[in-house]
Amino acid sequence: MKLTAEYMTKLVYPQIQELGWIKGKLYNIENNPDNTLKMLDTKSSIDGFISKSRGSIPISTRCQYGISYSTFTVRRSLTSGEKTEYDKVSYAINHPEYIYPYLYIHAYLTSKNNGKLISIGMAKTKDIYDFINKDKWRYAPGGNTFYYIDWKILKENNKLWMWNNDRNR
Repeated sequence: MKLTAEYMTKLVYPQIQELGWIKGKLYNIENNPDNTLKMLDTKSSIDGFISKSRGSIPISTRCQYGISYSTFTVRRSLTSGEKTEYDKVSYAINHPEYIYPYLYIHAYLTSKNNGKLISIGMAKTKDIYDFINKDKWRYAPGGNTFYYIDWKILKENNKLWMWNNDRNR
C-alpha cells in the first residue's frame, strides 16, 4: 500500500494532471498513522483526496506491476474473512448517508522497484460497480479474490479515462 501512495504521488497523478483529466492537489491517506484517516481507508476504501477550490474528491487507488491487464480490480474476498472493498463500497453506494471514493484510479507499472508507467485507468466508482460481473473474478497471490472489470466495456460506454504508454509495454 505504501508503494501505491508513492507511485500515485510521483508518477500517476502528475500524468493525470498533464493529461488534463482532473486538477487539484493530491492528498494520500494510505499508511497515515492518524486514526481518523485510517478509518476512512479501512471503513470506506478511501485512499486519498483531490483538493479543489470548491471541495475535495475522495479517491481509491491501486497499482499493479509487470504487465497491464487494462482492468480495474475490486477485492471480492479476503482470506481473513473481513469485509472487503466490494462489501463496503457497494453498501455505501446503496446508502447515501455513507461515503465512498468518487473516483477509482488504477495504474499499471513495469515493476515494483523504479517502475515506469504502462497505463492508467480512471472512472467513477459507481460506474465501475455498475459493470461488475460477479462471474468475473480471479485469485490473487495469498488467496484473496478480486472482481475484474475490463476497461474496454467502460470505454465503450464513455465511462473511462484511459492512457497507455506504449513505450513501456
